[in-house]
Amino acid sequence: MTDRPILFGDETRIRRLHETLAGARFESVRYVQSRIAGYGSAQNAKCEQVDFDLLLRLSTGSFSVTWSRDDLIEGLHFGDQISTYESPDLVTVDGGDEWSRYYGRVITGVAFGWFDSSGTGPRSLWSIRATTDRGQSVVIALGELDSASRPTYHPDSLVVIFDESQARQYVVTDTSGSAWGSEYM
Repeated sequence: MTDRPILFGDETRIRRLHETLAGARFESVRYVQSRIAGYGSAQNAKCEQVDFDLLLRLSTGSFSVTWSRDDLIEGLHFGDQISTYESPDLVTVDGGDEWSRYYGRVITGVAFGWFDSSGTGPRSLWSIRATTDRGQSVVIALGELDSASRPTYHPDSLVVIFDESQARQYVVTDTSGSAWGSEYM
């Protein structure tokens, strides 16, 4: 598995990501964080920041969602293992309290958001939305939180958005829509 961002034209990786998520049940979520950045403990908000990896344990296995770059192309990477960042500052913490309402729920819908980070193509994956059998949605996207805890674009961290209106309002340059994304076809 490559550690490069997932590109719009990479049908194999897109299909694998969709097949991994659709029909799986959420079991647990952990974040690989930087103590120095101030996220060394769980957050409890409608929008959370993840410095490095979001570790997702599903009924189908354990996976990592992280940010990735390939020259000027920025995007999300989905893999079977966590990335290997070298720093004694890193800690792994449980996802915030908002995640507890997702545990045990089945993912019934998956949506992707695409953008052109370089301005010259290709488009890469910048957001993923998972919707559960109870109609709850969570979005994982490139970004960070501003001083008012709103998502803003940053290619070297992730935001987790539990609020639909925030996800729909979060738009970055050269996107084909908001972080809410479009249903997988």
